[in-house]
Amino acid sequence: MLSTRLAVFDLDGTLIDSRRDLADSGNLMLATYGAPPLTDDAIASMVGCGAPTLVKRIMTAAGVDAPVDEALPLFLAAY
Repeated sequence: MLSTRLAVFDLDGTLIDSRRDLADSGNLMLATYGAPPLTDDAIASMVGCGAPTLVKRIMTAAGVDAPVDEALPLFLAAY
C-alpha cells in the first residue's frame, strides 16, 4: 500500500495567528520582573529574527534591565 507523509510548518503566521500567544508570553515574562504589560500590537511589531531577539526587544521596550539568557527561558516556558 502506498503511504503519503506530510509535514506542515507555519513559519510566518499565515495558518495560525500566534500574536496573542506571543504577547501573553512576553507579558508574563515582564510580570516576573515587575514590569507593566505591553500591548499585543506592540509585541507583535517586535517579532522577527527569533525568540532571543524578541525577548530583548520586549525587555528594552518595557525598561527591564536583565540578561536575555535569564529572561529567554521564562518567555519560552510561558510560550
